[in-house]
Amino acid sequence: MQQGDYSAEFYEATDIGSSCFVFASAGSGKTKILVDRYIKLLLFGASPENILCVSFTNAAAYEIETRVISILQKLKSNENSYTEKYLKNEIGLKNISETMLNKAKNLFHKFINSFSNITTIHSFCQNLLQNYPLEAEILSNFEIIDEIESKELLEIAKKTFFEKLTDDEQAVKALSQILSNYSFENLLEMFFGSISKVNRFFDMNKDLDQYEQILKKTFNVPNLNMPVVDRTLTSLEPIYLTKLGGKRKKTDNPELQNFVYENKQFRNKIKTIQKTSSFLMIAKEIYSIYQKEKKKRNVLDFADIIHYFKVLLQKDSFSLTNITHYIKHIMLDEAQDMNLDQWNIVSLLSNDIFGHHNNSTIFVVGDIKQSIFGFQDANPRLFIDFHELYKQTLPRIGKNFKTVYLKVCYRLLPEIQKMVDNIFINKFDNYVNHTCFRNNSQGIAKLIPLKQQEDIVEFIKNLDKDPNDIMILTKNRSNISTELMKKLSKEGIPVAGPDRIKLNDSLIIMDVIAVAEFAVNNDNDYALACILKSPYVFEIPLKDEEIFNICSQREDSIYKNLKKNHFYSNHIVFLENLIEIAKTNNIFEFFYYITLQTNIIGNNDINHFLEIVLSRFHKKNESLSCFILWFKNNDITISVNQQKNDGIQISTIHSTKGLESPIVILLDFSLSPDNNKTKFIWTESMSSMNFFVKPNNSESFDEFANLMLFHKASQEEEILNILYVAMTRARDQLYIMGPLTKSNSAYEFIERYKKF
Repeated sequence: MQQGDYSAEFYEATDIGSSCFVFASAGSGKTKILVDRYIKLLLFGASPENILCVSFTNAAAYEIETRVISILQKLKSNENSYTEKYLKNEIGLKNISETMLNKAKNLFHKFINSFSNITTIHSFCQNLLQNYPLEAEILSNFEIIDEIESKELLEIAKKTFFEKLTDDEQAVKALSQILSNYSFENLLEMFFGSISKVNRFFDMNKDLDQYEQILKKTFNVPNLNMPVVDRTLTSLEPIYLTKLGGKRKKTDNPELQNFVYENKQFRNKIKTIQKTSSFLMIAKEIYSIYQKEKKKRNVLDFADIIHYFKVLLQKDSFSLTNITHYIKHIMLDEAQDMNLDQWNIVSLLSNDIFGHHNNSTIFVVGDIKQSIFGFQDANPRLFIDFHELYKQTLPRIGKNFKTVYLKVCYRLLPEIQKMVDNIFINKFDNYVNHTCFRNNSQGIAKLIPLKQQEDIVEFIKNLDKDPNDIMILTKNRSNISTELMKKLSKEGIPVAGPDRIKLNDSLIIMDVIAVAEFAVNNDNDYALACILKSPYVFEIPLKDEEIFNICSQREDSIYKNLKKNHFYSNHIVFLENLIEIAKTNNIFEFFYYITLQTNIIGNNDINHFLEIVLSRFHKKNESLSCFILWFKNNDITISVNQQKNDGIQISTIHSTKGLESPIVILLDFSLSPDNNKTKFIWTESMSSMNFFVKPNNSESFDEFANLMLFHKASQEEEILNILYVAMTRARDQLYIMGPLTKSNSAYEFIERYKKF
């Protein structure tokens, strides 16, 4: 590219003399800007260890580092005068001296011979926690547990709590009355589903009695003394109030109606405060036991890594100064996906860096329109809040600060960009229309009406495009994805494998688990029947009629009956060996033996299964029966990297964040949030965090209704973000197929706003 190919905003964002927040829409070149700024810092004297460059995922961090190395290699080789062209055209330098050229050529050696701080925030925090365990008040040599192990410890914590609670009958009765209208187990599971929020909440609200005062203040309740309600007042409620507690439109006595209404509202507020306080009391006890169980095993979950590192920086200024001794510049990628703890870590680090280093900078790039990971505790509003914070504070201490909005899109062709702009210009705050860099072709952006699923397959056949250039996007993992894969494959159209696999649903894994169940209990007729008819276990499996005959003639278990029949001697030898191997070998050796003795060695599902067995159970002396119970009680889902050139990619929108494809087919989905699943509400700012148990519809009140409106608006905004991300994966052609839902269809929404 020539110098004129890049916008003024592009060069402004790479000005290393200023700290900068970049608002970068999809396809606007944010990763290139980050990489170019990184290289410019190196060029003007920074060492790789001076630059903390943090991205959201390992894949994103790897891409940044790979791009940096690729450019540094090109600068070193200087083919076709690449070095001068890069310095002039891509990072905007003028009057390039021979000294500067030689410096650029030597950056590759400088980089590979230094420690690179291009990483994820979890990796960065984990590495430093291992260096400062005493200061962080954790044991050294801790291990990190995954989500499944975390759930197991939470189950132990819950069980321990309720075993103690059963000794106090009055407490059990009181709690059951307060929380009688809720699935309490489900409520706890949802609450602890975001352990990072739980950490933060109990860190900010250590005293629950004090938090109850916050609830009373929030809902304007002076005390929790429930007003006396006589039968007369109760009998008036159906006359003046609706079933949901609202005022009826027609009334003969407005004054009395208001009295009945306010009394009901007040009682509902007290109930919500009591339910919230009671629930939090239980949750805190379980949380405390969970922390003790982790400490006993010397393990941390992923949320702990961030939490303990934040506490370390807050409490120990000596450790903070040591950590920031070499760091002079902070670079954040995908900042819209960060939570409050992560932002607080960045704030603590940057404050110390600005206090000790001259010419230090912070560079942040993100796009709140692409924040789609709210379920992982991402809070896009914090990107705005911290932008305002740095914008105000840095100039006060003599630091330059810039805000840059990227307005050129290097990915989408004009017709796609026009559709995107028309739809979202009035839906997102501060949205700007974009100029397309790739304006040599118009591209295609169309709505394709569907009558049945088969129309999708026919449409793809008629497109007559390379399957490797096509990406089909769905909002959720659903049956439609599986059915599409089958139908496309049936038509001879190659399809890449799924990006996630639930091993519990794999037929081959189900048969392997059946083998284990038989080895543990030889009288398990169902498990043995599954084994005998499995094409994965036996080269010539038994037919249903054979198994039926064996079962109908037996006087004892199938296994004992088989042993009496010499016709099945080979089967018996195999089964006897299984029983012996299960007794004398560990879990991994047992399953590995099965793969060697059957037709399943090398199968992808089996390889993933063996990896999990090896990683989770190689140090544990647990029995095979314990493993079977663990496997059946957990959702064992793994992510799989889809290989390029394998065919059409069918993925969820979330899994394609950061990716692109020449052709995208987006399947319709509902834009409405499912508020029926909402059991509680979190609210959070830079300095406070609140939690409320949601009342039943008949027990709601005005203040909570307002909270629900805010909560619903946040959910709707994230769903719009999902739609934006989906549409902006397409480089050349975008097809939206629908309608496939009757509830607030994305297809119909686009149809209303596309303005073609």
